[in-house]
Amino acid sequence: MKNSKGTLYGIGVGPGEAELITYKAVRTIEDCDLIVLPAESKDTCYSYQIVEQVYPAVREKEILCMPFPMIKDEKKLKIAHEKIYSAIANELKQEHHVGFLTIGDPSVYSTYLYMHTRAKEAGFEARMVSGVPSFCAVAARLGISLGEGTEEIHIIPASYDIAETLSYKGTRVYMKSGKKLKELIEALRSDHRTVDCEVCGVANCGMENEQVYHSLEELEGAKDYLTTIIVKQKSREHSYRFFENRACKYFPCHGGVPEFNCLFCYCPLYAMEHCPGAPEFKEKNGRRLKICTNCNFPHKPGNYDQIIELLKTPHDSE
Repeated sequence: MKNSKGTLYGIGVGPGEAELITYKAVRTIEDCDLIVLPAESKDTCYSYQIVEQVYPAVREKEILCMPFPMIKDEKKLKIAHEKIYSAIANELKQEHHVGFLTIGDPSVYSTYLYMHTRAKEAGFEARMVSGVPSFCAVAARLGISLGEGTEEIHIIPASYDIAETLSYKGTRVYMKSGKKLKELIEALRSDHRTVDCEVCGVANCGMENEQVYHSLEELEGAKDYLTTIIVKQKSREHSYRFFENRACKYFPCHGGVPEFNCLFCYCPLYAMEHCPGAPEFKEKNGRRLKICTNCNFPHKPGNYDQIIELLKTPHDSE
């Protein structure tokens, strides 16, 4: 049996771009008697600013600002959540329809879920209005897929232990990475598996201050809290052509190669005087020596086929 006719709505307003808010979200907001914002004010609430662009009449709605503390102390969190829920429950008891705005989708790491659970347990009607998830909008902005075929997709909150995620296969999405951005970048840079991944991200996706990052190096300049990072495992069609040994004490033995191939550690073209690399020649004790210190030809993945063809063809050596 329901406690009252009042209904609590968790309304997802999308990632930031006003055009991505759904018609259903706007219609639900219109029908609500009270709008709850998980922020100190309307001016500091991302979700409210999105709604205001497509539904200016929200300014006439009764607004209740209830900031959620960003702390890990479970006791303090419980007290804060109970206070916020108590204010919402009072409205529901009066048979008011309450809309709780949340950026993205209310089912994905949303503060709304705390209220949803309590309202349901108390016997109130609680519903969620789906919104475009931030990671989907980010993938679209970057023009990449999150998953194809049998690829796995892992959605990871910023509070998660980053080290545990580095071995995940497929695509990793790190949400709201701003606070742990430096730690995340350092972990990705130090992990040898990152070389087989594409790393990119978007901060404030769809907003006026949006920033797009196409590499790990570019992400070093990101600072915004609403930064979503995507780490996507590359599909290497001919994996047998590539091997990287970061455990080697000499790695990388040559510089200037983004993807360093250790497959030809000892160059098979060393005995070839006129090889396609960039060797130097020096005379010592009457002998002509081939010096390959500054040559990285055999370590570039794209040169595999050329090296194999040269090995198939007989050459005079000196």
